[in-house]
Amino acid sequence: YSTDSVPLLLIYAPINRYHILDLSSERSIVRKFISAGFDVFLLDWGEKQNENKPQIKDYINYINKSIEQIQKITKKEKINLYGYSWGGTLAIIYTSIYNKKILNLVLQSASFDFAKDNTVIAEWMRNFPVEEFIGEFKEMYGHFIDLAFLMRNPIANSLDNLKYALD
Repeated sequence: YSTDSVPLLLIYAPINRYHILDLSSERSIVRKFISAGFDVFLLDWGEKQNENKPQIKDYINYINKSIEQIQKITKKEKINLYGYSWGGTLAIIYTSIYNKKILNLVLQSASFDFAKDNTVIAEWMRNFPVEEFIGEFKEMYGHFIDLAFLMRNPIANSLDNLKYALD
């Protein structure tokens, strides 16, 4: 890593995998930041999300531990934080709590004003029987959110994995 640059931690949605920000050399957000001179760190949520059933505080604590590790490695007090999608929403929450550790917050496709969101998923969730669901299942699972994204356009979205595999 470069001793004069501020490190950058990339956070993606926990329902994705790390390569969402590094799909190919032509579409790599990671590569773009590295070529611009940033010391890039990419958070990995791990593969067992459904087994662990983390809560928001668990995600925030994991981000904090990751940032503390980056601070040890780079000897930098502050870092830049980049949040993509739901990872951006978590980055907003993190930064609101630990703002002294963050120099810059960069967001891409992150939701932060849910009252203005008029997407299909937002409308579904406004009418979703949350209390009944929690009463029955005790919590909201990440794969249920994945299903909501898929249901926006089931035919097109079911081909996404094949499309990325072929790319």
